[in-house]
Amino acid sequence: MKIDFDQLYDLFVQAWVTLTLEQFSHMAQILTAFITVIAVLVSVRFSIKALREVQLDRNLRHKPFVAFEPGPLDLIIKKSSKRKLSGLKEDWLEKELENLVPQDAVFFYLSPPEPGYGCLRNYGAGPALSVDVCWSVIKAKVPTSTSSEARKLRQKLYGQEFNTTPSVPHHILNNNYATITRLPSFILADYMSEIVEILGILEIKYKDIFGKNHKTEQAFRMFTTYQPFSVTITVTFSDLIYSKKDIERLSAKTN
Repeated sequence: MKIDFDQLYDLFVQAWVTLTLEQFSHMAQILTAFITVIAVLVSVRFSIKALREVQLDRNLRHKPFVAFEPGPLDLIIKKSSKRKLSGLKEDWLEKELENLVPQDAVFFYLSPPEPGYGCLRNYGAGPALSVDVCWSVIKAKVPTSTSSEARKLRQKLYGQEFNTTPSVPHHILNNNYATITRLPSFILADYMSEIVEILGILEIKYKDIFGKNHKTEQAFRMFTTYQPFSVTITVTFSDLIYSKKDIERLSAKTN
């Protein structure tokens, strides 16, 4: 039997071409689906990026930034034995603070007609809501002869819960100002007139119009001058604090 190689070759080529076209059809379908998925992912990515840029722009246009204008202030203080300690966040804190000190203790208050002190300015583009100022002590200079009872009391009076007070007004529009009307408790209740100097950080906490929390940290220094019939306190608002290194550098200045 004679084999026709030419005919077999033609059949082989025809079968190979047919099989390749079928495979190509499947590959084309898979490639088309793959390209479609990539296009969708790229589109989603750019949409998310555009949305984030819009949100960032919106946040920047409404972001507040609150800080005290730097510089020293001399506060004229009066002595009083009244027991009402207003200006804390919660009433129970006022009662607890009243119970920490002796009943006959003399407290220190801003002398009229001082409506407040400090120029607390909103440098940001958006309003700052619910502005609270907290005094945090880093170092305190007091006599070495201070009793252990007085030291324990002072440690409690250094607590943030006793030294957080709202600004007046409590909300600050952009490029507007506020003040604070209350002395920190560690000064207000220094009935033994022992504190000579305080170095610390102000934590200024506030919200933007979207309810996002913000905080500014700023260094302060406070000196007291106790006289028989008068008390003067000098408070200086100074550098903004951005990192732990700033706090270390601030602490090193007093060493």
